[in-house]
Amino acid sequence: MDNNSVLESRGTPRPKPQLFTLEQRQILLKYFDECGMTSTHRRNTDIVQRCANEVGTTVERVKNWIGSEAVKRKKKAGILPRPKIELIGTASSPQTRLVTSPPAKKIKRVNGYNLFFSDTVRSGPEISTDFRERNATVARKWAELTEDKRKEWAAKAEAVCTSSMQKAKARQTSQLHPGQLFLFKEKKKSCHGWDS
Repeated sequence: MDNNSVLESRGTPRPKPQLFTLEQRQILLKYFDECGMTSTHRRNTDIVQRCANEVGTTVERVKNWIGSEAVKRKKKAGILPRPKIELIGTASSPQTRLVTSPPAKKIKRVNGYNLFFSDTVRSGPEISTDFRERNATVARKWAELTEDKRKEWAAKAEAVCTSSMQKAKARQTSQLHPGQLFLFKEKKKSCHGWDS
């Protein structure tokens, strides 16, 4: 294969997708809502085939439509997040682009027992490797602690959690553009641990 044929093949435009007519869409919606054609699983093969015949299209197009419709409904219901779009360009010629940053990491709240557990398991060579025995041993040691010691562990856990939240806030703030920074701060004011 020579380089010219590779360049020519990349330059060919993709054909425009054929859209369903209003009548076809009504048939597809009827099958989706009333007949349970909500996935392309093999148990729905006969329903998908009947729908494709009634609509007058291929099974592949119906399957693609099912996937798109399911995702659209999940986004509408708030189950799936909507894609983030970033404004770029100038005020006279605004442009948008899809933001492809990884999702923000959820920060787990650490409590005193969790911190005590991990510290005890790491430092105690006498702790068994068996899951049940290890948990029982650590729980017994936790029960033997005085209330003051438990409060110390809770304070350590709160310090760990606060520092983790501050690091996450700094990381997320550094990803924002100047115009978005104000909105970010306003949105996060009411959230616990994000007050500035």
